[in-house]
Amino acid sequence: MCVHRSCKPRDVPKPVLQHIAQQVNVTAQEFRNYSPHSRAAKYHRQQICQFCGFRSPTTQDAQNLQQWLSQTILPKCYDQPLLEQQAIQHLRELGIEPLSPSRLQRVVLAALRQHEREFCRAITAQLSTATRRKIDQLLTPSTGTTMPDEVGNLLEDLPLHRLAAEPSGAGLLHLFEEAEKLKLIRQLDLPLGLFANTSAKVVTQYRKRAATERQVELRRHPASGRYTLLSAFYWQRGQEITDNLVDILLQVIHKLGSKAEQRVTQQLTREFKRVEGKTQLLYRIARAALAAPDGSVREVIYPVAAPETLQSLVQELESNGTTYRQRVHKVLRRSYLYYYRRMLPQLLELLEFRSNNTTYQPIIDSLGICR
Repeated sequence: MCVHRSCKPRDVPKPVLQHIAQQVNVTAQEFRNYSPHSRAAKYHRQQICQFCGFRSPTTQDAQNLQQWLSQTILPKCYDQPLLEQQAIQHLRELGIEPLSPSRLQRVVLAALRQHEREFCRAITAQLSTATRRKIDQLLTPSTGTTMPDEVGNLLEDLPLHRLAAEPSGAGLLHLFEEAEKLKLIRQLDLPLGLFANTSAKVVTQYRKRAATERQVELRRHPASGRYTLLSAFYWQRGQEITDNLVDILLQVIHKLGSKAEQRVTQQLTREFKRVEGKTQLLYRIARAALAAPDGSVREVIYPVAAPETLQSLVQELESNGTTYRQRVHKVLRRSYLYYYRRMLPQLLELLEFRSNNTTYQPIIDSLGICR
C-alpha cells in the first residue's frame, strides 16, 4: 500500500485504510502486521509503481535533478525545505519515484553548492580589478595610518560594521554620516546591474551572511565567495542608505518648517494679546457705521471700539494671513542659510532629483545649475 519504502503504516489515513480493507475483504487491523521492509512489500511497491507509470530513480536521475534545481529553482529561492518540495514535484511530473529523504537532502545540498559556485564566479567576473582591490582593503585591519588608496581616508571612520548601522536620528549630522557611508560604497564602483537578474531574496541572504560574519571569517572565504558576499552587502546597503538620505532630508525640512512656525508664533504671542469676542465687536462696528454713514470714525467707531482694541484686532488678523507666512519664511530662510545650507552640496553630489510634473521642472533645472 505504501508506494515509497520510507512510508510508515501511520502515514496511511484511516479512511483510506478502511476503504481498501473492504475491497480485499480483510480487516483494517491486518495492516499492522504489514512490514514495509519485507520482500512482499517490495514486490507490492513494484507492482503499484508499474501500474501508476512510475519507475525507480537512477543515479542519472539524481544528477539531472541536481542540475535542474541549480539552473531553474535556485536563482529564485535558497530555502531548503521548499527546494525539496520542488524536487519531489518535479520527479512526480517525470514519473519517477521520490528519492529517500537522506538522498534527496544530499541532492539538494549538492545543487546548492553547485549553484553557489557558479553564481559567485558570475558575480566576481563582473567586478573590475580595482573594485576587487578596494573590497579587500575594507577587510584589512586598520593600523592607524592613512592608506594611500582613495578609500583609505574613509576607512578609519567607516569600518564594515558601521556601514551596516542604521541612522540613529534625523538631524543634519546624521545626514552627513549617511552621506559618508554612501560615498564610500560608491567609490567601490560596483556595476549598476550587478544583481539585476537575481532575486532580491537571494541578494538579501548573501547580504545577511556578510553582515553577520566577522571580518576574519570573510577573509577566509574563497575569492569568488568573498567578493559576492561583500558585493551583495554593499550593493543593497547603497540602496538603503540612499533611501535613508531622502527620509532624513524630508524630516529635516519638516523640522525646519515646524521650528520656524513655533518661533514666529511665540514672537507674535508676545507682541499682541488675543481679542475676545471679535464677531460681536465687528457687529457693533458695522451697526454703528450703518447708523451714521456720514459721521467721522472718531465720533462713530471709537465709542464702540477703542483704538487699542482695533490695533490688537489688526495684529491678530495679520498674524494669520500673509504677514504670518512671510515671517515664517524669513525665519526658515535664516535657519537654512546659517546652518542647514551645508547639506545641499552633499545631497546634490549623491542624489539625482527628477520630476514628471512640469510645474516643478524649473526647480529641477535650478538644481542642475547648482551642481
